[in-house]
Parts: sequence; structure tokens; C-alpha cells
Amino acid sequence: MAAMDGSWELPGTAPVWVLPLFLPWLALYDLGFDASARAYRVLETGTAGIAAILAIGVWSAWHTRRAGRTRQGSVVLWSFLPTAAMLGLASLWLAESHDFVFIALTPFLTWLFCTVLLPYWRDDEAIVDSFEPATGWKRLFGLRMVYAARENPAVWVKMTNPIPGTDMGFTPNLGHFWGRLVIAMFFLSLVAPMAVAIVAWSAI
Repeated sequence: MAAMDGSWELPGTAPVWVLPLFLPWLALYDLGFDASARAYRVLETGTAGIAAILAIGVWSAWHTRRAGRTRQGSVVLWSFLPTAAMLGLASLWLAESHDFVFIALTPFLTWLFCTVLLPYWRDDEAIVDSFEPATGWKRLFGLRMVYAARENPAVWVKMTNPIPGTDMGFTPNLGHFWGRLVIAMFFLSLVAPMAVAIVAWSAI
């Protein structure tokens, strides 16, 4: 557990965080080391994407080391592992086949499942604020667009749609680090595997 003196650690162990980097290269077990240049480009691109995701996770743990271990941080940091692993498996698949490029969406869907769907499976007020806050909303043309309140520790907060009779569910709290990280990784988990898919197609 991270201490207030600045020491820090990642959820799990160091080998677990390194393991996703090797997943794409299992394709060589089937293709052999004389695999095509296309396969190697796919594997290299996938490995670069995995390295970027894991690097952000490690940096996030280090960046928040003085805050100590929190439930918010643990949940978000754990989400990096399955996301990176799914990118590794997607890269492995695309190195061997280009018939099912939609497999590239699996890392993005994994991040969605681990974080965006968090309010629906995690009953923890320290992570999910099930009551809609009265203040902290940023508006555009009078409509609430985003929520940002540093004093609220929740990663997600309740948000109702301004249109009566509809419910938007939850929105991330951009007022603190973990909420902003969820949004940043939302885009990276989509862009990284799409880059692998593009390489897989362009090299055909």
C-alpha cells in the first residue's frame, strides 16, 4: 500500500503489469519467426500501444503517490490491466488474420466495462455519487455539459437529462485526477487498437 511519505506501488505485481507486452508475440508461436512483414508491423504497433497504456497507468500511480492508496485509484488503475491485455490479444489476432478487424474494438469495450459501467455495478459512494450534485456543473447555453468538483471524491456522479422524462445515468467528475484519467483513457483505448487495425489493413 502506498504511504503518505511518497512511497507507492501499483495494484498487483510488476510481472503482471509487464505481461501484456508479451501477449501479441504469441502469434509467432503459430506464424514462426519467418512471419510476414505485415505481421511484424501489426505486432510492433500493438506493443507500442500496450506500452503507452501501461506507461500512463504507472505514471498515474506515481503521480498520485502522496495521496496514498484510495479506492478510486485502485479501481481505475486495475482497469489498465485488462484493457492492455485485450489490446495484446487483439494485436495477436490481427497479426494472424485480417478477416475480423472489429476485434480491435475489444480494448475499448473492456475499458468501458471497467470504468464507464462502474456506476451500475459498484455500490460505493466514495467512487460513485448516486445523488445528483446541486453545484459543480459547467454549462453551455444554460445546459449542463460536464461536472467538475475537486471537493467531491467520487469518480462518477449522477446526471439527469435536461429533457424531462429521460435519464443520462452518470457522468465523470472532471474536478479531480481520476475522473480526467477515465476520459483520457476512453479515447486512448479506442485510438490505439484502431491504429493496429489500420496497420493490419494497409499492409495487406
